Amino acid sequence: MGSGLVICILQITRPDPISCYGSASEVVRDALRELEERKHKLAALRIHLAEGAAQASRGEFVQNYSFAAVIQELDNEA
Repeated sequence: MGSGLVICILQITRPDPISCYGSASEVVRDALRELEERKHKLAALRIHLAEGAAQASRGEFVQNYSFAAVIQELDNEA
């Protein structure tokens, strides 16, 4: 067995590791990937909010609108 470095990310509320990495660079790459994903989701959310604000300004409203459904749709796109 090798004595390689293993980095595990723990969450206080969970006893099992969320992710384990073989090197610090893997941790950084994963963190950067997560950051990019969040940026894209935030940009998409801003677009949806701007569209909604423009529609509301014109008096156009959607019946049975669900903010949770928009979030779910964005999560499904990822």
